[in-house]
Amino acid sequence: LLVLICITHSLTHSLTLSFLLSLISNSLVPKYQTTASSSSILRINPCWSCCKLFVKMLKTSEIVEKLKLKSHPDGGFYIETFRDNSVTLSKSLLPPQYKVDRAVSTATYFLLPSGSVAHIHRVPCAETFHHYMGDPLTVIELNEMNGEVKFTRVGPNLLENEQPQYTVPPFTWFGSFPTKDVIISEDGSHIEVTPRDAEKYYSLMGVTCAPAFHYEDSQSSKRSELVAKFPKYESLISLLTI
Repeated sequence: LLVLICITHSLTHSLTLSFLLSLISNSLVPKYQTTASSSSILRINPCWSCCKLFVKMLKTSEIVEKLKLKSHPDGGFYIETFRDNSVTLSKSLLPPQYKVDRAVSTATYFLLPSGSVAHIHRVPCAETFHHYMGDPLTVIELNEMNGEVKFTRVGPNLLENEQPQYTVPPFTWFGSFPTKDVIISEDGSHIEVTPRDAEKYYSLMGVTCAPAFHYEDSQSSKRSELVAKFPKYESLISLLTI
């Protein structure tokens, strides 16, 4: 009788666990829709809305407090979390844009709430953005050499042509804004700004600079000069400059 009771209890527990796992997999975790392409490769389209049941989205002020962020002079909030001083690079061995000796690299948290922008500037080091949380971030680059303007959305949704990380080349004019804040016409000549609740909507990024970042190297842009070189993008340049 004791053996029978134990077997019954074990089966009941297993069935209950199986039912719960089935319920979770069918209704709470991301569902996938597959469609076959012409090359017979399956494309998986995730629906992440159900995952929000498990995640409490932090507010901007909570992130600022938890990560001890400070106001960034170019817009948003930041804090440097790592500076690799294992090797020191002498400015005499670096291109002339580097004003001081420096470490090999730096790592930084960067938070840009809705309604804020990172003003256009440039630095001599390569700057890599990593998306951590929140909405995608649009990075705009203005290439003085060939007159090209490039837009890159840094975010987690590969199906929407977002990139989880992106590197801005050295000494390139660039700025950024929360992607969903700004609607840009196809030719880039017109923008519509729709800021949202800054406490609820934001882009939390990581930024890695190599060689290490120093404010002495950073150059702020002049609106009039950029507009003269990129007249079609005057509206967007005006948004991203002071």
